[in-house]
Amino acid sequence: MQTILMPVLVTAFAGLATVLGASLVFARFSQKSKLVASSLAFATGVMLCIALGELLPEGVEIGAETWGNVLGTLVPVGLFALGALLSWVLDIMFPHEHEHENSECSEGVVHEEPGHFIDTEFERHDIDRAGKGMVLALMLHNVVEGMATGMTAAGNLRLGLGMALAIALHNIPIGATLALPVGYGGSKATAIWTALLVGLTQPLGALVGVLFFGVSASPVVMGMLTSFVAGILVFISFDELWPAAQHSGGRARSILMLLIGICFMLVTERMFG
Repeated sequence: MQTILMPVLVTAFAGLATVLGASLVFARFSQKSKLVASSLAFATGVMLCIALGELLPEGVEIGAETWGNVLGTLVPVGLFALGALLSWVLDIMFPHEHEHENSECSEGVVHEEPGHFIDTEFERHDIDRAGKGMVLALMLHNVVEGMATGMTAAGNLRLGLGMALAIALHNIPIGATLALPVGYGGSKATAIWTALLVGLTQPLGALVGVLFFGVSASPVVMGMLTSFVAGILVFISFDELWPAAQHSGGRARSILMLLIGICFMLVTERMFG
């Protein structure tokens, strides 16, 4: 029981830092569409950096060590594409319209930047869908990350605590970023409860990892799983987060915040990774 309990508690500490980040966002901030849009662009940069800078390269590295450079690259890249393809199929099966696409300058549409328009009627709908997309992406990522942290803590508690601390430091600003689109037009309580749900997927991942794989899963299994999840994250980023960020915040502001999100992940990964 202790072998299971300690890894789950350690990973819960990391996951629940998301709630701390969400609680730092004042309710009135979530009513400012430009700030919410900036958070979505920032989140896009974070997601892309996680998927393309961490998850997929890890899968390729493990694949190359296992099957050689050619096959070891093709398999994880294929699973990456499969993850994106699955997301696309689900998007077709449960369609939603980006109503602002191809919108023309008309009543209810305001000029925000040269060549860019904001359709106020659909802004709330876009941000709401982007927030849900971000929640799904973070939950998928947290399950995989929780598995890795939990199994590490089960084998070496001190190393697991170090990983959990690094992840917690990542999760605080991510929780704040999550709270903005989720709380847009709603309440701060909704944002905090959502952050709690997202955070709890990390100890859930730890529990699954320790119960099914023990102290260590096959590196090949973990590597291929991370590649598949990376494809899902990239699709969600470009299908949900990025369109809403550009639509509500403008192209130039969105690109800047996306780059800041990427830089944030690179710096913190170097500092705490």
